[in-house]
Amino acid sequence: MSQRDTSWRASSTYRLRVLGGGMAALLLCVGLVRWWPVPQATPNALYSDSATDRIQLEEIQPTDHDVRRQPPPPAPLPPVVVPNDVVVNEEIDWSDTSLDIVEPGDDAERRDGQAEEAVARAQPATTARLLRVPQPTYTEAARRNDVRARIAVQVQVDARGVVQDATIRARWQVDANGNEQPTPTLGYGLDEAALNAARRARFRPARDAGQPVATETVITFRFGPR
Repeated sequence: MSQRDTSWRASSTYRLRVLGGGMAALLLCVGLVRWWPVPQATPNALYSDSATDRIQLEEIQPTDHDVRRQPPPPAPLPPVVVPNDVVVNEEIDWSDTSLDIVEPGDDAERRDGQAEEAVARAQPATTARLLRVPQPTYTEAARRNDVRARIAVQVQVDARGVVQDATIRARWQVDANGNEQPTPTLGYGLDEAALNAARRARFRPARDAGQPVATETVITFRFGPR
């Protein structure tokens, strides 16, 4: 056999092998496409096109409510303080209006006006005005006996408006109808309560000729329910 025949046979064998391999690969691809398992259909419920529910928020306008609270029980009424000026009910005898005049004579002090003289206090131009007065204590004994009373306290006020002395001027018993009856004593510690409150009072001092002066006035305290 010649060399030419041998070369041609080898070339033919190679071609057949290449064609066979290509045919096998093509058949494999066709089989994969044809017999590949088909995916199962997805349930329609998983892809629902239904519209979502809308939540509507309603704006509520605040309203003002008139809340009526129960009123607290009334507190007990404190004693009422009624300041007033001193009123002296004294009858004056105008029958004798003569004035005894003592001649100075040879006394030099009397001629010059340097002798000691008693100075009479005249009513000041502006009376003392009450600025602050503590409420007197309504004692437990008076409360148990439902004592109603009124006490007038006379006070001496200095030029600073401070009370220097206090004394009981008058007392009255008051009944349930408001009728007053003068009495020499009350008891139940009401006199001491009125004096202690009067001593702690503060005044705007009386003024005379533009200057503060000492004076006297009266503070009236009421005790018990009205």
